[in-house]
Amino acid sequence: MRYAMSLLLIVAAAAPACAAEKPKEAAKDEPITPTEKIVLFNGKDLSGWTAFVGGKAKPEDVFTVKDGVIHVKGKPNGYIRTKKAYTNYRLHVEWRWTDKPTNSGVLLHMTGRDRVWPKSIECQLMHGNAGDIWLIGGTRVTVDGKPRKGGRVVKKADSSEKKPPEWNTYRIVAAGDTIQAYVNDVLQAHATDASVSAGHICLQSEGSPIEFRNVTLEPLKPEDAPAAKGVDFTLKDQDGKTVKLADHRGKIVVLEWINWDCPYVKRHYERGTFKTLAEKYADKGVLWLAINSTHYATREKDKAWIAKYKLPYPILDDSDGEVGRQFGARTTPHMYVIDKDGRIGYQGAIDDDPRGKKDDPVDYVAKALEELLAGKPVSEPKTRPYGCSVKYKKK
Repeated sequence: MRYAMSLLLIVAAAAPACAAEKPKEAAKDEPITPTEKIVLFNGKDLSGWTAFVGGKAKPEDVFTVKDGVIHVKGKPNGYIRTKKAYTNYRLHVEWRWTDKPTNSGVLLHMTGRDRVWPKSIECQLMHGNAGDIWLIGGTRVTVDGKPRKGGRVVKKADSSEKKPPEWNTYRIVAAGDTIQAYVNDVLQAHATDASVSAGHICLQSEGSPIEFRNVTLEPLKPEDAPAAKGVDFTLKDQDGKTVKLADHRGKIVVLEWINWDCPYVKRHYERGTFKTLAEKYADKGVLWLAINSTHYATREKDKAWIAKYKLPYPILDDSDGEVGRQFGARTTPHMYVIDKDGRIGYQGAIDDDPRGKKDDPVDYVAKALEELLAGKPVSEPKTRPYGCSVKYKKK
């Protein structure tokens, strides 16, 4: 995409100690996580899509459907976008150039108002550069350990496109805040820590005529989950016993961030939330570990907490905060479920009830455990964590 992009500086006010964590921005719609194959383009018309073009052009003159193919004029600039928002999916798109190949793209996680160009993360289709990423409207990712905001992220390998007018295939895996883009089965982009992880999907008009077909979504597969951060951490429990996470590869492991002074944590412990889950799933081979990254935490107080609530699991001492920072733990509680291959299957809140007032809250951790134990991918791998901010040691 050839245009100048400005950086937007956002100053965020510090959250109060026990405020709910702000979610990463999503579309206004409640995003859909596919549980079966979804055909986005029916081959007959643009049902389920909305068209937007710049200037005075009519969208129906820019985007047409014939013989099972979406024909895109290329000028003026614009796009069609799905009416619904999506998250956690495998996207399949086929495209080809019918004239001189120039520029187009697939926009992911589009949010906000329609404009040229909307806030989104673009998987580039510019001829010769398919597989690049463009960060639009202040979106951010991390690539090769380096944070990126705005502009172009160059593809990983030489061009894997076919010669026009042959058909090409994009396979894009959007799992939580991770994006992987394959051009004709060659991995060209791998980004993590995306600032947006849900939204509309758009196909661009930008340059010269291009065609699209076979636009579908499928559920994520277990191997799509991002690798766990800090997978080899080593900590000591309340008795001084060394616990190494990598030693438990082959088991599902639940990590629970704890602070005994946090009202949210106290409420769940008074209700027996974590103990009940830990005991229920221990018989199914699930290991439960609490981690205390509070800078003033002591093993003696952890031991007293275990005795008070008769916990069947240890509390690991991370008072220097290194492991918590590796995982990006933000709140107490903040939950992580690690699958048998050492990948993060779920991260976020314990449930959908921050205020503790629902009669029948959705237990996200139990839901993730049931799906992993059944050999299925986690249908909702990331939610907004709530609770008190982790009281990390100042550096």
